[in-house]
Amino acid sequence: PSVSLALQRLFYQLQKGEECQSTSELLASFRWDSEEAMLQQDISDFCHMFLDLVEDEMKNTTVEGELDRLMKVDLEYTDEAPAVNWRRTRNDSSILTVLHGVGECRDVLEALDLQTRPEVIEGYDTEVHGKQEVHRSHKFSSLPPILMLNINRIGFDHDTFEPVKLHDRFEFNETIDLSGYLVDGGGGGG
Repeated sequence: PSVSLALQRLFYQLQKGEECQSTSELLASFRWDSEEAMLQQDISDFCHMFLDLVEDEMKNTTVEGELDRLMKVDLEYTDEAPAVNWRRTRNDSSILTVLHGVGECRDVLEALDLQTRPEVIEGYDTEVHGKQEVHRSHKFSSLPPILMLNINRIGFDHDTFEPVKLHDRFEFNETIDLSGYLVDGGGGGG
């Protein structure tokens, strides 16, 4: 069965059924074997895989391209070397926006502030002006009607050199103004 049909059936059964429901039909729709189903999936990987499957099912239908219309975020990455008046930009897009800084920030806006703050890179080779101090940053160039945020709750322990799960409190405001995170300060979309 298709992923969307398997999800519809599972949600219907969860809503109407009185007993625990099996997810085996849904797992089969993901084309996972029994070993893959037993692996713990990273939520970011799972979301990408799930959305890719849904997007594949939407091809050659009247709803083809709807995921991008509803959820695609456009980003602009900027490298600037103010000392030599050099600037380079690069554009990218994604359906899933990963937020870092959970251990350092208390909410979404603080994490966005941290993530969009320029990073100073010493000795960056600009290829045109040699090695320079470069300020690297990124902002949204457009926002979709639905913004999916993936909160990165994995940190790194510098003593053990192991990844660690972050259990810090992290809050989501009921409404947020993202205009300060847009390249043009507010006219870029959603």
